[in-house]
Amino acid sequence: MRKFPRTLLILALASALAVSVLKVWGEDLLVYYIEPSEPFDSTILAARPDYGDDRFWAALPDKASAAQLVPEGLPDPAGPRQADVFYIHPTSYISGKTWNSPLFSDSRAWEMVDVILGAQASAFNLCCNVYAPHYRQAALASFLAFDRPDGAAALDLAYADIASAFEEFLARIGDRPFVVASHSQGTYHALRLLAEQVDGRAIQQRMVAAYLVGYWLPMDTFGRTMKHIEPCNANSDIACVLHWSTYGEHGVRRNGVPHWYPGGAELSDGKPLLCNNPLNWQREGRRVPASEHPGALYVARGGGLLYDLLNLPTDIELKQLPALLPHWTWAECRDGLLHVAEQVNGPFGEFNSDPRQDYHLADYSLFYQSIRENAWERVARFAAQYSYHPSPSVPDGLRSRD
Repeated sequence: MRKFPRTLLILALASALAVSVLKVWGEDLLVYYIEPSEPFDSTILAARPDYGDDRFWAALPDKASAAQLVPEGLPDPAGPRQADVFYIHPTSYISGKTWNSPLFSDSRAWEMVDVILGAQASAFNLCCNVYAPHYRQAALASFLAFDRPDGAAALDLAYADIASAFEEFLARIGDRPFVVASHSQGTYHALRLLAEQVDGRAIQQRMVAAYLVGYWLPMDTFGRTMKHIEPCNANSDIACVLHWSTYGEHGVRRNGVPHWYPGGAELSDGKPLLCNNPLNWQREGRRVPASEHPGALYVARGGGLLYDLLNLPTDIELKQLPALLPHWTWAECRDGLLHVAEQVNGPFGEFNSDPRQDYHLADYSLFYQSIRENAWERVARFAAQYSYHPSPSVPDGLRSRD
């Protein structure tokens, strides 16, 4: 497929640089640009990662990364963690050069992984040791071509890396309890991982919870791909799946989102969706006011859409997290979507340029401290219930939600 000359592309994008990356899905020109011009070819990709080698992990308990950062004003976690988290990061590879991202490249996609670790995975460093694999993520265009050989092959290759990393993760943690966490493309792969590697197996008994966020999770997943794992219904549930996809008060649901099923990928269009409200962890239910919001976390991404499309590094390096933004928004699950106050002003206002009010890129950030607290509480409750080891006292800055 022929690409537009770069000069024309830049002119075409001049008025769109502030648009969020996921808005690419609705722009015909950008979709045209991000699809690789050559067919999927695994021989041009880096070799399959060896997860026995620490280099292939973006985060490990004893490896410096943004996953170990703590928001300004919060105490550093002290003492051993009671569990471990396997975190799968979302898409950072937007470029249309190849169907899967390269590894160890000086690129926007590579530098963004660490930023994402700080904005999302660090929420779990209070409860858990964080493990996050580097993987040959599928390019964004793969989700538009999921029903074609190229897109399907790219998604399968990315999943194969995740499955291999999870096997190594289990070997490293032994018989300890664990959490699975993910976002966007990470959730696409995590749903398949739970179905194929956890559901109905002995290790399911050690899964505290799965925070599978930001992928419009169809309810028919339960019973079709996961026959033993159920959705969470409240903050006290364990061994279950949590999900939400965030929209403004008048947000319009995104269509065209593919999901893996054993018989082949299907779109979630029209299917009932799972929604857990991260301010009280219930399914559906009442609107929870902003007064019960413990804190959002805004982490600047740097760069812009043009850097994402051309995969150009911006030399951004995340060394510290800002302070939390308490009482930031109300939240309400409605018809399978998590609705929040419209983000017109303040740092999250940049996501309001999408007319659908789709706040996909802020699914974690808007509820950072609530996730942090809840993950610690579920792990402590799990450890006490199954007597893995005594539950510690409540850390400083953590309030009970019982």
